[in-house]
Amino acid sequence: MLWTVGRLAAVHPGDEPIKASAVASAGSAGGHGSGHAMAFLAGLGLLDDDRPDVLGAWIDARLSGASPPIRAEAQPWIDLLRHGGPRTRPRAQATVRAKIGYIAAFLTDASARHASLREVTTREIAGWLAGRRAALDEAGAIRSLFKALAARRLIFTDPARALRAGQRMASEPLPLPGHLTRKIGTAAGTDPLLRMVIALIAIHGMYPKQARELLLEALDLRQGRLTHGQLSRPLDAYTRKAAAAYLAYRRQRWPATTSPYLLVSGQTAHTGQPVTSGWLHNLFRPLPVTMQQLRQDRLLEEAAHCHGDPMHLAAMFGISPQASLRYTRAATGHPAPGPLLDDTEDSYEQGLLAAFTVPMGNLTRRPGRRRHRADHRLLATVTGGPAGGSRVGPVPVSGGQAARVARAVVWCQAAAPAAPS
Repeated sequence: MLWTVGRLAAVHPGDEPIKASAVASAGSAGGHGSGHAMAFLAGLGLLDDDRPDVLGAWIDARLSGASPPIRAEAQPWIDLLRHGGPRTRPRAQATVRAKIGYIAAFLTDASARHASLREVTTREIAGWLAGRRAALDEAGAIRSLFKALAARRLIFTDPARALRAGQRMASEPLPLPGHLTRKIGTAAGTDPLLRMVIALIAIHGMYPKQARELLLEALDLRQGRLTHGQLSRPLDAYTRKAAAAYLAYRRQRWPATTSPYLLVSGQTAHTGQPVTSGWLHNLFRPLPVTMQQLRQDRLLEEAAHCHGDPMHLAAMFGISPQASLRYTRAATGHPAPGPLLDDTEDSYEQGLLAAFTVPMGNLTRRPGRRRHRADHRLLATVTGGPAGGSRVGPVPVSGGQAARVARAVVWCQAAAPAAPS
């Protein structure tokens, strides 16, 4: 990078902007990459990006079947996806491509029947989605389109506001066979980077995104703890050895890096950004399993170890009540117990949801949110459980609230079968 920037600075004195094509030519002539040099010049405000808009050309080709008026009406939404807005961040290029791919067929069919998107109705959208294989993804793109146009008052009403396309069927988590886990252990034995990632996902149950964005300070070898988000757990022997080996490799490979993240690559060691999802997928490409399968196997193992207790699973890995029920049912092989009281029609799932409710910082505007907040605090007082509270003494509550929380506590405690004596 320094070689490329120095060569360009010799022929561009002062604050003269440097074209991106010139940076690419200088980098290729010297056998150096130009990505870091472009990022450096862009940070100084000296880069004149004259490269062709590859994504824009792809979008134009993908939406070539739409009529010019409808294509022009959809352009503000496309600009919002690509460049963001006052309250919206720009989407990743992969997200933009996916949204355009899902909306292309709808815009083409709408162009054959209408002269403007203002003429599209809710019934027409529902009829168009019926029977389509990617109905859920296409419905999400349609809702995003009309919501953006309605916010900018380019259409009178939002026909997709009340659109319901159903729910995506959840897959059944499956444990990994023994021979696959042995192959993973063999591959990780010779690669300290892969061993560290496997420890984070296959032992601590992190999502790949959590592993990519895990800070270096979250790993405390002296105290023997790993902290991410609101979870803090002790380090097991495998993770401790993997972390020690990886940190030694990291110091040797990138001794001058200032990246705050635990996982670094040849590029992010200099940019200070987290590694990308593509980099992590390439790391797992030679393996016979995916990161999601590794994580599912870990959660199923823990669910079987705790005798199918969904509260234990949710508190340990920070997952939702629905996800904890999904894993405990798959591990125990039977559905959760039904109602324990004869005078109520509530289900076990409703009791579990009442026990966890929603985080205090994530309350959304919906009917009953005050009741959920009160139940959340009361449950914390009674149980000192996942709600984050402790025993602080009597709390004045109504009879209905006490009954709801009491049923939640009883049902959640009865989630797991009795331990063998």
